[in-house]
Amino acid sequence: MLLALAVPSLLVSVGPVLLIGERGLPNPLYNALVMALPPLRRLWFPERALFLLALAQALAVGALWARLEAPKLRAGVALAVVLVWGIELRAGGLAPLPSWDARPPAAYQCLAQGPPGAVIDLPERWSAAHLYYQTVHGRPIFGGMLEGNARFTPAELTQLREENGLWSALEAATRPGPPSRGAREAKVRPEDKAQLGALGYRYVVLRREAVPDRAAQGLLRRLESLLGPPVYEDARALIYAPWGGERPCAELRPDKRRLGRTDVAPEERAGPKRPVQLVFD
Repeated sequence: MLLALAVPSLLVSVGPVLLIGERGLPNPLYNALVMALPPLRRLWFPERALFLLALAQALAVGALWARLEAPKLRAGVALAVVLVWGIELRAGGLAPLPSWDARPPAAYQCLAQGPPGAVIDLPERWSAAHLYYQTVHGRPIFGGMLEGNARFTPAELTQLREENGLWSALEAATRPGPPSRGAREAKVRPEDKAQLGALGYRYVVLRREAVPDRAAQGLLRRLESLLGPPVYEDARALIYAPWGGERPCAELRPDKRRLGRTDVAPEERAGPKRPVQLVFD
């Protein structure tokens, strides 16, 4: 019985796609469970897979519970399972769940106005919060929802990353952590900027909360040399318009609050964990 429940739980924990060699195939069990349980669609991966795995484990414990007759033994099994599961969640950084101010930065509210065009969010892959903020402005964003896996990334996007000097320079300047040894400064050609503009990009957004204070001044100088001065600036983000155009919004006042701990989304764990009500200043 336990083995019969363990195998499906392992299959579910893999996620929506099964990677077999160079091929990616839909995971039918995982996708069927997500479709059958609508609340799961509010959860991000891997939290969604972890929930389904916990559900399968609960069924396994329930089956074991039913086979045990001694009340003390039942209580001991339940306590052991809860402790092991809690330690695992704590070790993985999933408990307790982090919390932060769910209001999008004023800069993303600003992007809801102005001429059409796509957005490049920096630093890339710092967190998934920019996907949440996209619901505020509705503009296309560079890369979409990247998984950090080449199999899930279109070949054209990979080629653009490798060949466009402006993008390479922006990515290198805002990459978290110290610069890698032997890394060379990307050469930016006028045609690199024109290429991104022809693809429909209009604004570049830098999330200040992702930049350590010690590196902020040097990074801002580097970005200004690449993109020109920002057209919008507040406590949490800056907007650049290197392809022409003025400040995208005229009426929204910048949020000049100092950043507090609740204003900063945890690295690599941004995104809403529960339904939130957006309140715009």
